Amino acid sequence: MASRQHTEGIEDLGSVETDEVELVEAALRFGHRRNLILGSVFANPPWEIMLQVYWGALSSRDVSLDELMGKTERSNATRRWLDALVQDGLVAIASPTGIPLVRLTTHGKASMDTLFASAQAGPPSASETAR
Repeated sequence: MASRQHTEGIEDLGSVETDEVELVEAALRFGHRRNLILGSVFANPPWEIMLQVYWGALSSRDVSLDELMGKTERSNATRRWLDALVQDGLVAIASPTGIPLVRLTTHGKASMDTLFASAQAGPPSASETAR
């Protein structure tokens, strides 16, 4: 695990509730099984990237760029989507020790927190489904 240094624009990755970690781990397992059963044509690279990096944040560990590329199994597409997520301000790539690390920005962490908190809250309301 790489040492943690403060990098401007990157969320400090602290510990959170076990419920969220378990929910994210379940989403990761589901995505992997979905790909095994239905094939990679149903894969969604930006979602996989966000889940992997969010899981890293919840687990208080950094996700190296190499690790992320290996877990998503689509290096060219992963790199293109990762660049788009950086441009959208959801993730940042930092190399405090010379190893490129992918981390959620403050905005990315807040967005994923909100998403998973809403998943734990139950089914969407009528106003949310009407969108």
